[in-house]
Amino acid sequence: VRIDADNALYRAQLAQCLQYASFYDYVLPVDVHDEANVLVREAVRLDSELSEAWAAYAAVRYYLDYDVVGSRLALERAIELNPSNARAMTHYSWLLGEDGDLAQFWKPIGVARGDVTVGRGPTFRRPDVLPLRRKHIPRPGRSKLTSAATPAL
Repeated sequence: VRIDADNALYRAQLAQCLQYASFYDYVLPVDVHDEANVLVREAVRLDSELSEAWAAYAAVRYYLDYDVVGSRLALERAIELNPSNARAMTHYSWLLGEDGDLAQFWKPIGVARGDVTVGRGPTFRRPDVLPLRRKHIPRPGRSKLTSAATPAL
């Protein structure tokens, strides 16, 4: 941050590092809470169109402030700005899964009613479908989801 004080990405990534250090018990949350909050607020202030800043903001809000609503709004903004932001998509799925609302995660990326369609974000394939050109057909012998990692829709 001292090298380039106006770089929003540096601030967002440093705040994310502090949040991860807290999450993995390298430091106490109380020791990084204030600094991480200042960094993410500054990152969003410096560049409100930076998806990574909003993803870091969401992580700090969720894991250090326990603000589920604020985190969800920030993640939705991050995904709106960059639908390919893997960190935002990952944190969004975790947040919705922990909140018991994982089915909502699949809607913005184009998965609906048991088939796979291409949405604004990356395409996710369910284990029971096989792509065939633009239409998808069920794989033989796998009419139901068998993977515990994939949510039933």
